[in-house]
Amino acid sequence: MSNYKSKFMEVIFHQEKQTLEFSWFQETIELTDEDFRRELGQQIRSVKECKPQNVLIDTTKFIFPISPETQAWVDKNVYPAWTADGVSKMGFLMSPEMVSQLSIQQAVDENSQVELKSGFFETKEQAFEWFQS
Repeated sequence: MSNYKSKFMEVIFHQEKQTLEFSWFQETIELTDEDFRRELGQQIRSVKECKPQNVLIDTTKFIFPISPETQAWVDKNVYPAWTADGVSKMGFLMSPEMVSQLSIQQAVDENSQVELKSGFFETKEQAFEWFQS
């Protein structure tokens, strides 16, 4: 069930899997830092509303290099909010050939929330298996 859709991403709650999916679109090439932070604010609201155990972030079409300042902002604002609302695992669908994927991994590496485990996958099936482990 789609909970939110914009030009840049869609939010889908997989209730039976207790997983909230954030699927980024290729239009992220047009994102600004302000747009990106606004979309992340929506992610925070969606987590608060749905209370998932897991978050799945599909970055296979994500084409926005995340600045170091925004990476730090994510660590300060997004990860603590998700942890406070009960998220224990976040999985990332990644496309190995995309250069912008490095900035996603760097942003995740900034994660100071020890309770929030992260994993990187090439398929949703792999991510869902990991969520169940």
